[in-house]
Formats: sequence, C-alpha cells, structure tokens
Amino acid sequence: ADAVGDDQELRGQLLKIQVKARAQFDRADGHVPMSIERSWIAYATAFRVPVILIAIERDTDQCWWLWVQEWALIHEDELANAATKTVTVRIPEAQTLAAGLDGELPHIAEGRPASAMT
Repeated sequence: ADAVGDDQELRGQLLKIQVKARAQFDRADGHVPMSIERSWIAYATAFRVPVILIAIERDTDQCWWLWVQEWALIHEDELANAATKTVTVRIPEAQTLAAGLDGELPHIAEGRPASAMT
C-alpha cells in the first residue's frame, strides 16, 4: 500500500508469507540456515503469487526473508536429487526483513525480477 495522507491506497500487489519463529537461529558463514520440509517447498512453488519465508528470532527480534520460488529455481538440481524429507535453506544475514521492505520485496510483489516470470 502507498501512504496517502493518513490513509493507505492499496496497489493490488501480493506476497504470501510463511513465518518460522525460533528463540535463536544458528549462524554459519554469514547465513541463517533453516531446515525446511521438501513437501512445503513443493507446495510453495505451486503458487503464482511470490511466497516469502520469514525467519524470526524471538530473542533478538531479528527477521530475515527468503523468496522461496527463486530459491527453488536456483537449487532445482539439488531438490531433484535429494532423497531427504528436509532441505536446508541458507538465508544471507544481510537479507533482513527491514532491508527487504525498503528494497527487493516491493519489486518481487510487482513481478519485476526476471525469475518472477518463470
């Protein structure tokens, strides 16, 4: 939505959000690794609307985000060849929710990135 005076004007651009919260997340090489069920990744990739995974660390109130469909495209071979029930996604620590709301997330909702067309 755009601010219009004291109100908001809706743009009609959507994102689906899945929130995963933990007291603390581990960090590894500048990333926040999370184990996600492969069946949920398959479910999320079936949507035409962008699905964003939000990782919330309750102890610090930090939040990171990952565009699930783009991640799945990049890791397509890994997903096809893995026989496990879960996969580990690695969210860059710099990919905070605050930074995303001021940067990439509105563009994803608008369908601007090339991977949105896929």
